[in-house]
Order: sequence, then structure tokens, then C-alpha cells
Amino acid sequence: MIGLRAPGLAGDAPLRSIEALADRHLEAVRAHQASGPYHLVGWSFGGLVAYEIAQRLSRAGQTVALLALLDSRTYDPARDARDVSGANLQQRFEEHVDGRARTSAGPAIESLPDLDRRLAVYAAHWEAFCDYVPSPIDVDMDLVVATGQGNAHSADTWSKLARRAVRVHPVAASHYDLLTEHVRAVGAVLEARQGPNGAVSNENAG
Repeated sequence: MIGLRAPGLAGDAPLRSIEALADRHLEAVRAHQASGPYHLVGWSFGGLVAYEIAQRLSRAGQTVALLALLDSRTYDPARDARDVSGANLQQRFEEHVDGRARTSAGPAIESLPDLDRRLAVYAAHWEAFCDYVPSPIDVDMDLVVATGQGNAHSADTWSKLARRAVRVHPVAASHYDLLTEHVRAVGAVLEARQGPNGAVSNENAG
């Protein structure tokens, strides 16, 4: 298992598209594991990157045994303003950091190191999120949906894109505490998808 860090946090330039991020991270994935089966998990924005990595692997003839998106959604023009400059950008970033801090998923904004760098990465990722138009995919998907505090993200978009099974797993959590106090519930979902010797179980496929 490997974790992938966003470009831009270590002094390099942030990447401004999901496709560019997928290309960069896919290099790291294949350097670690040259061939499938692959198991990909992404939370929030990271779910879009995981989806695009899975897309590239599938098109290359590789097996993606697990693609799990943890409370990830696509751009919605009805709720997502594309303007990420100035005060609007700062406000969105602070709301994001505050949401993580409230659930112990991250420090308060005044404690964050390299604040300007993190803000630049956030701006690049928001631009990438707004511009991304996912293509239909020939990979099974597992969607972990946080349903707490009226925060459920619709699975409709993903279901329309999937040419294979889509499994929806509701978890009574908020978006930000999904991977903190509710991480065991998420782990149970992923573990249930694992058969003997780490093989992925396709029981109850939708």
C-alpha cells in the first residue's frame, strides 16, 4: 500500500488538472507495482484522481480489482462557483481547513505550516475539480457516501458513468470525520470487499 502526496506541497509546482495529477500519480503507482490487479482508494478530491488513474489502467489492459471513492463528487455548476480568486478562494480554503480541524483530521489554520503553498495547491485543485469531465469507465466501483448532517453526495453521476457494477455504502458520518472517528466503518466496507488472500469479492454486485 502506498499513499500519494499532492504535487506542490514539497516546493514543486501544483498541477491544475485531474488528468495531469493522474499521470503523475500513475507513474508512482506503477513504479511500486508494475502490473495489476490494482486496488485504488481516494477520499473527496482524491477520489476523482483515483477514478482517472483507474481509467488509464483499464484502457491499458490492466486489472483494477477495487476502485473505492470515499464521499467523492463531481463538479456541479448549481452549487460550485468557479471563481477561486481573492476573498472567495480564501474563504473556501478556510472552510475546508476548519472542517478538518473540527473533526481532528487536521490542524487549525493558524497552526498550518507553509500556508501560502497550501493555498496555491488548494486553488489548483479547485480549478482541476471544476474542469474535470469524467468519461464512462469499465471498472466496478464502490462508493462510500457520508450521510451525516445532510451531507450525502448523490451516487447518480457515478452510476451513469459506470459500465459495470456500482455498490453504494452509506456511512452515518460527515464528509470530514469519515476518515477519523468513522474510519473503522470505512475499513469494514473495504475489508468486506476482500476475499481470501486479498482477492476482491463480487458478491451482491449491483
